[in-house]
Amino acid sequence: MASMIGDELDQLTARQMRLQAERSGSGAIPPANRGATFQAMLAAERSLLATRAAARSQRKAQLREQSGQRTQEIDGLRL
Repeated sequence: MASMIGDELDQLTARQMRLQAERSGSGAIPPANRGATFQAMLAAERSLLATRAAARSQRKAQLREQSGQRTQEIDGLRL
């Protein structure tokens, strides 16, 4: 029981570290000197951080492209 609670606490701590990195825009989760299990959890959160950053970047590019298309449509209607 205590082990399960400890594992859950480690998972939540790793998630919190990722969310703080996302919020700050740092793009990196600082290293932590903890056990191998925690390091594995942190590695998973780092991977998720990178994946989410790439998805946000791709979505921003799509929105910029759509904005340009809308501007062209508006310019075409003005002629």
